[in-house]
Amino acid sequence: MAHSPIRNLAKRRSSSNKVFSTTSDEIFASNHHHPKREKNISEENTIFSHKKNIENSKKVDKDKIKNASITKVVLKLELNKVQKKTQLLLTERKGKNDDIDFFAGIISEDHLDKCEISEENIFIETERLHKEYMKQTFIALKSIRKFKKIPKAKVLEKMLNLPRSIENEGKKTVIFDMDETLIHCSGSNKGHVSISLNFPNGKTLVAGLNIRPYAIECLEAANNFFEVIVFTASNKHYADVVLDYLDPEHKLIHHRLYRDSCFQVNNMNVKDLRIINRRMQDMVIIDNSVFSFAFNLDNAVPILTWIKNPFDKELLNLIPYFNVIADAYDVREINRALFHLDTFYEDYYEEYSNI
Repeated sequence: MAHSPIRNLAKRRSSSNKVFSTTSDEIFASNHHHPKREKNISEENTIFSHKKNIENSKKVDKDKIKNASITKVVLKLELNKVQKKTQLLLTERKGKNDDIDFFAGIISEDHLDKCEISEENIFIETERLHKEYMKQTFIALKSIRKFKKIPKAKVLEKMLNLPRSIENEGKKTVIFDMDETLIHCSGSNKGHVSISLNFPNGKTLVAGLNIRPYAIECLEAANNFFEVIVFTASNKHYADVVLDYLDPEHKLIHHRLYRDSCFQVNNMNVKDLRIINRRMQDMVIIDNSVFSFAFNLDNAVPILTWIKNPFDKELLNLIPYFNVIADAYDVREINRALFHLDTFYEDYYEEYSNI
């Protein structure tokens, strides 16, 4: 089957941008990373020598953090030294885009975000957005503190028995959000490509689909290490059209989960990973909405919301992270050390408590 125009565009773009491999020796050697293979004597000595440094890295220096983006925190831990513009950033929804009212009740509420980056002031504007998303993350985490955990009985009602292919046996599972993480869809029919959406009421809408830069490369890289799932808060009849375009041969995405697998908590769509028949320590969720992973903070990789910024490299910068967690005993330990979502609210309370 011939590649789509977007896929070919992605291939051409990637040929002029080197995909860096991680150089995070400290992360690999730390007590947060426990490969399944047996360690040799050299590795054991390395772990011992870095133990105190890693333990200290878990403590957040508030004064330094407040003047930095989460990007700099990650770089400080040397997840990827060579990729100095890494943007693994904490984000949250903001505003409502009147451009997509046609999709009300169909597309994930995350999709109602509107956030543009001007080409003229790309660096200044990006820094401003990063700071704003840090604030929005604080607000989201504040709200999440009031969420009541979903009872086990309710989780069992939605429990999924997803089959695992032979080639994915023994692999960890990476779960991608769809809207504003991999793609952005607009009812204005402005996008890389037009797609036809058939709604339950019989109406048809031609919408504009934009593919996030490096989405294909990121999915392909993920397939080298993991079982890949897309878990969207959007409805199936919309999501399948998008995913069939993104992955027409159904080779990059092994399972698709939709809104009916989400829990409604305080009017928010929450993706509780306990419904998936995989070990919690083996699952990572990549999502722009903090609410999505409200009950699985240590499994989460927060990512900047994407609308149409052509300079975005969030997905490209995820690839070195895949190398880090592929053989980890428990991905949650690594995420906790990198993103500090478990202490983020307390760390930023003094700065944002008056919001």
